[in-house]
Amino acid sequence: MFGMSILNSDFLPNHEWTGRLVRNAFGVDEVIRLPEPHWKHFDWLASIGADMDKFTMDCDLKRHDNPMFHTSFSGYVEIMLVNDEARRHRAGDDVPLFINPNRSTSVKKIPHHQECIARDVVDATGATVTVSMSRGRWKYLDWLECKGTDIAQYIIDADLLRQEPQWKGRTLKGMLDVLLLEDEKKRYFSNEPSPLYINPKGYDE
Repeated sequence: MFGMSILNSDFLPNHEWTGRLVRNAFGVDEVIRLPEPHWKHFDWLASIGADMDKFTMDCDLKRHDNPMFHTSFSGYVEIMLVNDEARRHRAGDDVPLFINPNRSTSVKKIPHHQECIARDVVDATGATVTVSMSRGRWKYLDWLECKGTDIAQYIIDADLLRQEPQWKGRTLKGMLDVLLLEDEKKRYFSNEPSPLYINPKGYDE
């Protein structure tokens, strides 16, 4: 079991844990328990317009993506709130540091092309799912579309490819990460004109 006490031991001394109803993957209200600072970040996200029902439903779905870990619904929401605060802080956003008020103000900002962007896509089953990838990968995917690639089919093919034995256990995001990087590298070494959105420095090293 993924230990939440280990995750937060550096910056959560003895906060009170509170249970609240949130929406699970089936669209049903379920009680989860979080430390008060996490609920504060949760409420802050809601105040800036985030769809928190979708957030918790996605958490309940995605906590099963890694078969090596069994993470509770509460535990995965906790992880994702910690990650959200950290990501926004690294990106230089004006985010209240409820969860970890001791985050360094001198954290190196994530390069623009590496910033994580979430988009809704349609997978091989016809379901709409959210995929989070680097800005550079989305830009490269958009460039492929401008060059005539059927992006909807590209994503479906990537999802189907996950069924192959060599890709067993990989998520749709992970599959797209691999395919887009390999496509950019292949074009780079073939001297085919293409943008270096994923790795602006190229692949000579």
